[in-house]
Amino acid sequence: MSNQNNSQRLPLWWQVYDQEDHLGSLLKAITESLLDEFELATNYYGLDDWRVYDKDPGKFQLNFFEQLEQKLGFEGGDIDAFRRALAISVETYLKQHRIEAGEEEKQQLTEGLFAEFGGFGPLDPLLSDEDITDIIVHGPSRVYFRRGGRFEQAPLSFWSSQHLMWVIDRMFTPMALRVSEDEPMLTTRLPDGSRASAAVPPVSLVGPALAIQTFRGERYTIDHLVEMDALTEEMAEFIKACIDSKLNIW
Repeated sequence: MSNQNNSQRLPLWWQVYDQEDHLGSLLKAITESLLDEFELATNYYGLDDWRVYDKDPGKFQLNFFEQLEQKLGFEGGDIDAFRRALAISVETYLKQHRIEAGEEEKQQLTEGLFAEFGGFGPLDPLLSDEDITDIIVHGPSRVYFRRGGRFEQAPLSFWSSQHLMWVIDRMFTPMALRVSEDEPMLTTRLPDGSRASAAVPPVSLVGPALAIQTFRGERYTIDHLVEMDALTEEMAEFIKACIDSKLNIW
């Protein structure tokens, strides 16, 4: 299935994480500009070696929010004010570099920045889709999701292994967990109840890897599985017959 088809139900701003879209390189540049401005990390997302990631992600996040609050004068916890602050950052960067952008593109860039500093980066468009039940990340460039019982490759990616590690740490830090060579495989719960499992080398052979299982509250019946083409009608009838006959089908 093409990336274009896979993107039809994602929020429009997913394009800022499309490596082939001009907004992708622009979001990365604005993000690095903000990081450099606050002297928190130079070329933070440009490093391919995940092992050089030695910063305290919780401290990094706290410092960024505190400095952004002081600079733009909004109180912590005000999400709307935070979005406005990021929108101002986008406008400032575009003006400084004499880059023309429409209002829709500016909005997409603002949403991308919010995902970077207030969410889970490229995974936010996927996590916001109620029909997606699983997300698999095999290194920074291969992201897959399951919708309707079928896995598809997402039309987006991370900028580097370092970028992926930042998102993984954002997931695990609230539970005082850190995925590292000492603890190369860990599992945690996200705020919405989803289960996230991460692995790094030597356990993972593709660099940082991540699996997220979401819980949308809907239980699938065998008829749902047939409708989604996860089972054929013949398979469903066979399973029903086994159950009615109280057979052990394992």
